[in-house]
Amino acid sequence: MENRGRFNSYMQTRNTPLPAISAREAEVLAGVRDHLTNAEIAEQLFISVRTVETHVASLLRKLAVENRRVLGRVAVNVLTPTSPAPFGGRLPQPLTGFIGRAAERAELAAVVRGHRLVTAVGPGGVGKTRLAVAVAADLAPAFPDGACYVDLVPVASGDMLALAVAETLGVPQRTRSAEDALITWFSTRHTLLVLDNCEHLVDSVAELVERLLAGGDQLAVLATSRSRLLLPFEKVFVVPGLSLAGGDAATLFGERAAAAGAPDVLDRTRVEQICAELDGIALAIELAAARVPSLGLNGLQASLSDSLGLLTSRRRNDVRHHSMRATLDWSYQLLDPVDQALLRRISVFPDPFTIAAAREVAAWPPVDAAAVAGCLARLTDQSLVAPTLYGPDSRHRALETVRQYGAGQLAESGESDESAIRHMRWCLDLAHGDAGLNDLRAALSWAAQRTAHHADAYVLADRLGAVTFRLGRPQESQHRYEQAAGLAPSDEIAAAALHRAAEVAHRRHLGDDALRLLQAAAEAAVAGGRPADAARDLATAVELVYRGAGIIATPPDPDVVESWLHRATDLAGSDPVAQARIAIASVYRLPDSDPTSVQNSAQAVELAKRSSDPADLSVALDRLTETQVAHRALPAAMITARRRVDLLTALPAPVDPIGYEYADALSAAADTALANGDLAAARSYAEQVLQLPFAQEDGHLASARLLIVDALTGDWDEAIELADQFRTGWQRAGRPVHATLSRGAYAAAAIYGMRGDAKEYAAWQRIAQDLTADHRRGAEGTFTSFFDALYLLHQNLPDQAHARLTSLPPPAETFHTGLWRGWQSALMAEASVLAEVPTAAAAIARATTDSAHNPVAAAITARAVALAEDNRAALLATAEALDRLGSPYQASRTLILAGITAR
Repeated sequence: MENRGRFNSYMQTRNTPLPAISAREAEVLAGVRDHLTNAEIAEQLFISVRTVETHVASLLRKLAVENRRVLGRVAVNVLTPTSPAPFGGRLPQPLTGFIGRAAERAELAAVVRGHRLVTAVGPGGVGKTRLAVAVAADLAPAFPDGACYVDLVPVASGDMLALAVAETLGVPQRTRSAEDALITWFSTRHTLLVLDNCEHLVDSVAELVERLLAGGDQLAVLATSRSRLLLPFEKVFVVPGLSLAGGDAATLFGERAAAAGAPDVLDRTRVEQICAELDGIALAIELAAARVPSLGLNGLQASLSDSLGLLTSRRRNDVRHHSMRATLDWSYQLLDPVDQALLRRISVFPDPFTIAAAREVAAWPPVDAAAVAGCLARLTDQSLVAPTLYGPDSRHRALETVRQYGAGQLAESGESDESAIRHMRWCLDLAHGDAGLNDLRAALSWAAQRTAHHADAYVLADRLGAVTFRLGRPQESQHRYEQAAGLAPSDEIAAAALHRAAEVAHRRHLGDDALRLLQAAAEAAVAGGRPADAARDLATAVELVYRGAGIIATPPDPDVVESWLHRATDLAGSDPVAQARIAIASVYRLPDSDPTSVQNSAQAVELAKRSSDPADLSVALDRLTETQVAHRALPAAMITARRRVDLLTALPAPVDPIGYEYADALSAAADTALANGDLAAARSYAEQVLQLPFAQEDGHLASARLLIVDALTGDWDEAIELADQFRTGWQRAGRPVHATLSRGAYAAAAIYGMRGDAKEYAAWQRIAQDLTADHRRGAEGTFTSFFDALYLLHQNLPDQAHARLTSLPPPAETFHTGLWRGWQSALMAEASVLAEVPTAAAAIARATTDSAHNPVAAAITARAVALAEDNRAALLATAEALDRLGSPYQASRTLILAGITAR
């Protein structure tokens, strides 16, 4: 609550002068605002994680807030409209100013306003991207959800298109299809989507765009390509060269020549002649202008005219494509052989690269490693290579048209395979941390198409599985692990990759996928001569059926599940890991209410200790926690849950697929803290879930526990923010069924109801029901009746609250009922007293027993006693107790019941 007070105080004084924030701090702050992790911000800005941490610490100090979550809220008000946009799909910021094209800019804008799909076509280098981005920036205010941008250059194949678009835009996917997630996301958004550089994926782009436009009637798409998409509703806009008569071309030439060091005053007539020979193509003009300092206008015009004349004498269908190629040929031929070799070899880098990376990949005769830095400087002077905006290390990138040209030269030189192998080895070498995701993807794409390099492709796919998971991209992580299994050199190794894919699917709460992958892993393990591993996977599948019923859309037949366990027993032998997993699965099969469940769970914990696998021990401790809660041993359950958190926290990096266990352990610790009435601990654990790197992709998974805490404490402002995050994440993920998360949805409904928003109350009730599969209906009755009663009591409807709490049959002794038993009984006691029912005394007696280990619920029960006895002094004492226990809402309610205006 102290943080909330600081935030409110800050908001009340936000019109006072703000402390100075640097441009880089503003960029980091934008990342915090958009819920990015430090690693993700570092990746986007090409700076180190340590540098991001330093900037975050500085921002916390300057803005006088205590933690990152409050900083994210403050950022919304601190950052101005010109501050950095969200990283996901933001429009690129050009390094140089936009010159001319006023008529084309207005014309293209008008076309986009009138058509839902516009393709700006033209040759490479004509300026399609710059024009499209400028028009998108102009039109963004007309779209309530703004404009977003995706560069398709790094996408190597059509099967990765939807995933790449979703990843760039920050659209999480928990369904099997990233395309379906995009359709759902765009179905509710009035936005302009810019798809840049579509030419190498025309068919795939056309198919995706057609589905997106069919699914969202307020979506507009502006694509750039060297050829049209060939869709019947497509409007093609041909991008011309820069205006010659209007002087745009000459102005661009003059600016770029001056930047290269040419005299400020040039012969305008001769400049216009050169621009005419170059057909007004922007990149060709920039390349030519960069040569003015060394050649002068006379030498430039002579050499350029000779090159163009030679090439244009050939029969060509596209003169502009031809003149761009001619300019590149001319510029390339002016380079010395060493610079030529480096230019074509660096075309293998899809991401910006360091000088060290260029040395590793491109330095073999005639390029000497010591000469690379000088070569890159010369290529930069000639506008063939550009430095990046950010980074403590100097990074470079070849302009895309130049990179494509370089790749062509690489093929003609016969160096393609050598360059690709060197690039692949650089990506494989863990000593070099420069390789970006697109480098890894490109190396994988090349290696996967060559049987001789499938072993390397397997390593790359497996590494991408781990890297993308750590970066908060579990959808791609699962895909990469499955890809790795298909490339694995043996069944044994394939089984391990499939097991990791299953772990990621489990983390994504895709129970059906996890079961499929565990079955496949078991079969591969058997084929690979690893029966104990197969037993582990089959037992894990059985465990998942009982442990994760809420994330399985289509439960398997019970007889099939039993057959998995029998087969696992036959395959396990004396392997301790397999034996531990079978014991754990067997314990999960027991009902929570079974009198032996606690003892058997404790025995499973001891077996898991002998397996030396922390994941096994974590799962066993989770089951012990559940059975302890079910059997009313709440303090012991909280100790066990914290022991599990401590176990996983001690691991070197709990962000690989075992990170699912870490997130689940934090959630279980939050649950048991709530059951014991320790609201501060529950908040701490729930906030840790929210901050996990791999939790950022799915807002509904990360925010559910904290929503419940806010409902119990009364921190409703924060809860509304979290509810929005929950709903957005759930909708983006395709509105998956997930019964466990319905608690968060019911909490949100109660909060909106208590705030008097009947429309949102009803909406969240529907969301909560949609989260629960048919086979789970009625299983979550305890907490649903609790939140309904909480709302009804707030509305001063104790009769209805009492009726709601008594509408269900007596709950069984389960983990979920055990978590909420004390809370529900306390509300039943209060509702019974206020409704004046004859059973009020019995309800108080039951609540006194049920809330013995929950001081907040015990205080609510004490309030019911005070109300029954009309003891105002006791009510005031209870209000003070509830305030100390961190429940200001219940403290205020107590004062109201005592006849005092709430504080």
